[in-house]
Amino acid sequence: MGTTWRIHQFRKKTPLPQQFAKQKEETGTIISDDPILIYKGLVDDPRNSQTSWIKTSAYLFIVNELSEVSGQDDAIDAAWIPLNNLPKLYASHDEIVTRAIDYLSCQSLIKIVEFFRKLSQY
Repeated sequence: MGTTWRIHQFRKKTPLPQQFAKQKEETGTIISDDPILIYKGLVDDPRNSQTSWIKTSAYLFIVNELSEVSGQDDAIDAAWIPLNNLPKLYASHDEIVTRAIDYLSCQSLIKIVEFFRKLSQY
């Protein structure tokens, strides 16, 4: 089973609990209720100028069980996409995805190290 990535943008400033409900409503997918902040700050965007710029907060949500995505309303094209087959992403989105992948890789390495530490105690 390969790793998959799901990008869903929340265009309005919405509190996280409401975003969980919106995610379920828009895609039919249940996500973790403990998101990991991957990035917060300015993003490289062609709409940026000297007088205005785009800021974002990007969170990693863990999906414990992949289910069929049923896009609704403004998420009609919602789909699971394998990480090795991502389309060209807009502006700084590829950097944000890379940060999420790096985070997940580090978490996996930490678990491996913890496993070997426990083994060495026996």
